[in-house]
Amino acid sequence: MIDEAFRGDRDAAAAHYFSLVQSIADIPEADIVGHFDLLTKFNEPEPLYDTASPAYRRAALAAMEALVQAGKIFEINTGAVSRGYRTDFYPDTYLLNALREMGGRLILSSDSHAADTVTFGFAEAEKKAKAAGFDHVWMLTEQGFVPTEF
Repeated sequence: MIDEAFRGDRDAAAAHYFSLVQSIADIPEADIVGHFDLLTKFNEPEPLYDTASPAYRRAALAAMEALVQAGKIFEINTGAVSRGYRTDFYPDTYLLNALREMGGRLILSSDSHAADTVTFGFAEAEKKAKAAGFDHVWMLTEQGFVPTEF
């Protein structure tokens, strides 16, 4: 798809992806942005995308800023790790740090497909969030989303 639709330009493919993700900002019913950098799901062991590329980061940060401004909550998703596709959670460390700097909000999600992985990696995800400077995550309750300290 990258070769055919984007003439092999991985940064252009990433920019298109993030522009689609950014459109979630215009959907009032969407509260949570799931696996923000999903396009990197199969980036290990041989990367399809250079997540340190300035063009990649510009596209990701523009989408993130629009979503934060729209009040969306970003998940730390542990599902790809629990299923063996990745060794790190979404979003990556660079994006998680940027999210905190933008004043973004987090929720933990295992994207579980089985009962035994419903809370997979939550302790590690909390450590990653703390390392990025977050001191709480948001939790959905009967009263709506509320901040919950670690």
